[in-house]
Amino acid sequence: MSNQDIALAIDTSTRYAVVGVSRDGQSVAELSWRSDRNHSVELVPAIQRTLAQAHVSIEDITVIHIAIGPGAFSALRVGMSTAMAMATGRDIPIITIGTLEIEVHPYLDL
Repeated sequence: MSNQDIALAIDTSTRYAVVGVSRDGQSVAELSWRSDRNHSVELVPAIQRTLAQAHVSIEDITVIHIAIGPGAFSALRVGMSTAMAMATGRDIPIITIGTLEIEVHPYLDL
């Protein structure tokens, strides 16, 4: 798997948190859930479940995408600090994306 681009995406910017894994730009696993003020408790187990569903480990991840808001400060902090903790020591790059860009993306081809 080392020659493939395997991305982990994390979005905690809204009350609906999302974690996803893609391989070479194609989504292979995604988990979304309503997370009212529980991001800090629910995020890491959700990442673990999503990685398992995609049949990859954290060592396989080549890039982490993280939503940077706008959104609730504490929820954003949980997502960003989790991404930074996972990337630290593994030299995994983190790519940030605004929540509004994420929200509009499905409508760009209309």
